Amino acid sequence: MANRIFSPIRNMKLHFKLIVSFSFVCLLALSIFSSITVMMYKNILIEKETSAAMLNLKAFQTNLDSYLKAVDSAASTIVYNPAIQTYFSSDVNQLPSYERLQAYNHINDLLKQTQLNNIGLNSIFIIDNYKNLFSFTNVQDKLSSELLAKDVSEQYWYRLANTSSAQNYWLITDWINDSSTISLVRPIISTSTMKPLGFIVISVSPEVMNSYFTSREQADGDYVILDDKGTQLTGRSGDFLRIKSEQVSTSEGHYADEMNGKRYIVTYVKQPATGWIFMYALEEKKLFHVIGSINKIWGIVFACTFTLVALLSQFISRSIARPLHKLTRLHREVKYGNLNVAFRVHSRDEIGLLGESFNDMVERIRDSLPLQREKLIRSLLEGNLTSDEIKRINSKIGLPLQQPFFQVAILDIGQSNGDPLDDYDSFIRSFQDELAKYSVLYAFSYIQLAPERFCVIFNDNEQESQRIFGELAEAVRRDDNSPLVHAYFGNPYDEVYFVKQSFEEAKQLMQYRLYNHSDFIGFSYIDSQLWQVSYPETYESRLLHYIETTDLEKCRQVLAEFEDYVVTSKVKPASIMIFINTIYSHLCKTVLKQGEQPEDWFGREFAGGFQAELSIKTRMKELERMIALFIGAMHKRAQVPLNPKIQKAIAIIEKEYNNPDLSTEFVADVLGLHAAYFSQLFKKETGTNFIDFLCDLRLNKAKDQLKGTVLKVKDIATSVGYMDSHYFGVWFKEKTGLTPSQFRKNGILTGLERRSALEV
Repeated sequence: MANRIFSPIRNMKLHFKLIVSFSFVCLLALSIFSSITVMMYKNILIEKETSAAMLNLKAFQTNLDSYLKAVDSAASTIVYNPAIQTYFSSDVNQLPSYERLQAYNHINDLLKQTQLNNIGLNSIFIIDNYKNLFSFTNVQDKLSSELLAKDVSEQYWYRLANTSSAQNYWLITDWINDSSTISLVRPIISTSTMKPLGFIVISVSPEVMNSYFTSREQADGDYVILDDKGTQLTGRSGDFLRIKSEQVSTSEGHYADEMNGKRYIVTYVKQPATGWIFMYALEEKKLFHVIGSINKIWGIVFACTFTLVALLSQFISRSIARPLHKLTRLHREVKYGNLNVAFRVHSRDEIGLLGESFNDMVERIRDSLPLQREKLIRSLLEGNLTSDEIKRINSKIGLPLQQPFFQVAILDIGQSNGDPLDDYDSFIRSFQDELAKYSVLYAFSYIQLAPERFCVIFNDNEQESQRIFGELAEAVRRDDNSPLVHAYFGNPYDEVYFVKQSFEEAKQLMQYRLYNHSDFIGFSYIDSQLWQVSYPETYESRLLHYIETTDLEKCRQVLAEFEDYVVTSKVKPASIMIFINTIYSHLCKTVLKQGEQPEDWFGREFAGGFQAELSIKTRMKELERMIALFIGAMHKRAQVPLNPKIQKAIAIIEKEYNNPDLSTEFVADVLGLHAAYFSQLFKKETGTNFIDFLCDLRLNKAKDQLKGTVLKVKDIATSVGYMDSHYFGVWFKEKTGLTPSQFRKNGILTGLERRSALEV
């Protein structure tokens, strides 16, 4: 799975890899930086807002403490008044009428005076242990109505005062459908007996909180007071925030919470005297409203920075990729045999060192290449290498052997027409220099057989090879006294395997140098009558070679050429019969070596040879049939059941050959095998490696489309798995010796009626 995910990235060119890498790192860094910056800015805003809110809360707490202490002091004045202590020591209602009236008036005056001396007091109530109620009400509120409407013993305040052990108790009462009230409940304790005599309730107007709830500082939030019972007092009307006291764990601080479907930042301070909590709640959206503008600015900065980094990464990637691309092109030139290349080093970095190493490598190859080329050429002339071995060795040397034309010529420097040259060696050296120069310009290679004799292997058609020689002879001719250069051409062949055959024919032609005064001699220059009785050894050698390689198409091609040669050259029937019998004998001998009998392969009627009454044409047809039977039987014997995994691999290759991403890793991943193990198993089972197998398949598919369709070369390249049509053209020429266009042109053949003059 990982291979499939990263395969497109691995196959990218280095230039794009660097741009993608730089851009991705920049994107990641900017994203992280912007996230951290926005987070820090949010924290700064929260800290700043909560710090300011904390100062406001503490300031109001201080002011409220002073006010509440004044109210508590007024309550203390009443509670510890000697008259109150005296009156409440017994039941006032049991006093005589005059004393009872005097007591009520005294208590009422005291309550009135207390109310007048303290602003913001709505009412004052005193209740003794005998359930007597004394009150002074300045502003009627819900608390007054409640206290006057019910029996004292049934009042919540009465129970609270009797059960509370605190010296005073402040509370907030939230009346349903009415305003809230703030109350102080304080017991009246006897100064002599230290026993409770009753309690006092002072109702404070909520308006004293207006300065808190309507604060101009940080007016975007809500100010809330929460008592120890969870009752809230807020300046807002209607639906207001329901703050949870469970979040408050210290004397002051802040926290974030979700209320009414919105998220709030809540700052709080506890008041020790009352146990109340002063809070300021601000919606996060209001606090972070500037974040939107910051995000827009960040977006602009992000886009500009990303663009600059992308441009910078493109510049850096080009500065790295261009030299590497040039090195790749130079490497391709060396691969094709051009060693006159060098990488220009501009710096001393890793790329510069790589370029110096490349130049050193080319220099070393250039020093050892002539010896390797001469060794390969001599091996070709001796015929001791197979076609595959020649291709493998030449891939490192780069001899011009790509095109399907192979013709050997022996160049011989004879005597001059007049007086001998004074410096014959100088002329030979001059000729050798010209030969080396022309070998770079044209498709041929050469070695020196003797001081005055050279062997040239042309890799072009016969007419072009003779033209090149004519141009070369003219270039070295100084004057009429210059030595004559004669060329003896062997027959042209379409496979490198027959270079030896062409060389032997060229040596055979050298015996006619005394009878011919032209610059070059080929078989067409010899009197045809001399060759009517000759044996067609060229066709025999070629046919035997293709039988050995089990190439049926090539065998049929040679037989067709032989039939044309028989007709045009008037070869005598005896030579033809010897040719047919020689091929037949070779087939029978090979069958016997296989441990079987010829009649089992070819039929009983041909077990002892051809019947005398058969015509030459019939014998040729039967010979072709026997060759087909022989090659078919050899193919069957060579077929060994492949490993099931390799069979499946071949099926995948034949299906996916047009996939540019097809590789050993791709197929191995499908088969569930390790790539290295799969590569070894494939070569063991098929006899070839994965790349060669795939290249041969793609090459055959491309050839079929070039010959059988009118598709553009670009479309054919895509259909066989090459996205770059230029690279496809270079690869195709390397494999076939022809460009795709040349191959298509050569494949459009105009068929002529074959002459059937072989009837006897």
